[in-house]
Amino acid sequence: RAWKWKRRTAFVEACVDSKRDRDGNRGVDAPQLSSPDHATEPVLKMPVATRRSATQPRDATGAVDSGMGNAQVKGAAYDVDYTKAILPQVPKLGAAYEDWVHKPSAHPQFRMFESDLFEYFATMNWYIVPIVWFPVSAAFAYASMMEFDSAPADYADDLNGTLADEAPVGVKPLTPKQFAGWWVVGLMFWSLAEYALHRFVFHGPILSEGEFFLRFHFLLHGQHHKFPLDKGRLVFPVVPATITACFLYSLLYSLLPLAASFAAMSGLVVGYISYDLTHYYIHHGKPLSGYFRRLKDHHMQHHFRNQDTGFGITSTAWDYVFSSGHN
Repeated sequence: RAWKWKRRTAFVEACVDSKRDRDGNRGVDAPQLSSPDHATEPVLKMPVATRRSATQPRDATGAVDSGMGNAQVKGAAYDVDYTKAILPQVPKLGAAYEDWVHKPSAHPQFRMFESDLFEYFATMNWYIVPIVWFPVSAAFAYASMMEFDSAPADYADDLNGTLADEAPVGVKPLTPKQFAGWWVVGLMFWSLAEYALHRFVFHGPILSEGEFFLRFHFLLHGQHHKFPLDKGRLVFPVVPATITACFLYSLLYSLLPLAASFAAMSGLVVGYISYDLTHYYIHHGKPLSGYFRRLKDHHMQHHFRNQDTGFGITSTAWDYVFSSGHN
């Protein structure tokens, strides 16, 4: 790396010297060469797989945020101190929040909360996802194929028999074929939920410019679009992931028999694990297969070209079904 850097530096200096010689004849001041470690305005470039004609992330207005404060939003400067906690500063952006949050910053990390405790639980490494959630999926799978009776013994001793009719019914286990079928249903349910949450919740309309709503949106998804290079905030932390899982399971529980809901939830959790790991990989990995390169291209265009299209992460199928793909 040192050898490559020396060659690259020598080449750049030679180019600058050549330009200085040409500009000197025209009376033009040559630009100063500065070390990238001390650059005043780092620019977040498009990944190679998604570069076409532009080399910098731009929104619909063509603006670029260097990530070093004074974010330019439709001609007005909004001071955001990136050395301090970002979340408390979000409400002051007001109507400019949506424009600001979709101009990617080149900062590799940022601080969300002023509280060290909250900050600790707001980040998570990618490998925690399978460690936590694969056992959950296995537990749901085991429950769907095991027969148990939740009726207490008191019901059998009831003389009048009135409580017997109200006793909870035991769970009839699923056959392997039934389990596989409902497991796939859960996997597909997650695939659709992934698309719907991303499009209609994460990128839903900014309903209010109030302090609570802007903070909530930044916590939910805005942080990822503003700081896409932060590896510690790319996968869902356990607490919000658990809340989302409870909501999705409540839907399955209300629609399916108990054993079937267990099997479907097992597939859904595996779908979620695939989503988080795929999302991390296409941001920070170097895909070798054509499928993952296409996913990376699809998702990088969502970040750096148009955040209103391309909502699929693990699959682009739903974007084609609902005509929300990139042109």
